[in-house]
Amino acid sequence: MSKLEIEVVKPNLHLIHEGILFGLELSDVENVSKYIDKIIKKNIGVLKVQEGQVELMKSGGKQKSSSIYKEPLSQYLNYFHSGKGVTSKEADLFDLGYLIQASNVENIGDISGWKKLEEDLSDPEEHFNKVEKKCPVWIFNREKTLEKMIDRYQELDSKIPDNHAFLYITRGYLGNKHLASSVKAVGIIRLEQLKDKDDTKIEKTKSELIETLKEVDGPCLSFDAGNIMSQERTLFGDAEDLIQGYGDILANKDWRERYLLLDP
Repeated sequence: MSKLEIEVVKPNLHLIHEGILFGLELSDVENVSKYIDKIIKKNIGVLKVQEGQVELMKSGGKQKSSSIYKEPLSQYLNYFHSGKGVTSKEADLFDLGYLIQASNVENIGDISGWKKLEEDLSDPEEHFNKVEKKCPVWIFNREKTLEKMIDRYQELDSKIPDNHAFLYITRGYLGNKHLASSVKAVGIIRLEQLKDKDDTKIEKTKSELIETLKEVDGPCLSFDAGNIMSQERTLFGDAEDLIQGYGDILANKDWRERYLLLDP
């Protein structure tokens, strides 16, 4: 499936390049997430939320997001309330926040690092040649660099499972966003083959998830939903840096008035 293709299973269930996209009622988020968690746990691994989020559900408020997924999604759901979500003071300025974000990999960034090292180690000499061509003032001790690369790859390899599963659910508005009845939920499930030799488990999990989500009623998804969700997730991660760099403007709609004073 190309990035532009969308397979419409039903109005609130689309298959896109990034994964399984679904719409549901806000009141159904907890129960549907439990079904999803059960299927993924059986086939791939335990979904976990980021460190500190279970306590956040208990106490409310905002907190700086952690990047480490350590607390079981099942425990998070025990305290989940559909009216609450996870945000930060910076992200909240952009109306950003999510209801659920869970992964079976503790540090998702390890996956890209592991993949890159695996690619580079497949032909180290070619990798070094490319790096030195881009940066001609750098002279590598190739032997020692290769040793470090192997050590780092082995360290990451011990943390990488056979397959990766990721669940993300956020809010969407249908009509007047100030009416409680117009607030809906939109989610995505991403499945990625990592060490497994074939995609049997991935396809089995995908099939079970689709059959389960076919039974879920929800709002009709737009064809822009996947792209909007991707941008929302990226912006959430960038919000703190944006406010630090451009907060005088982004956090104040009347920022132009700060150029001038009425009296000297």
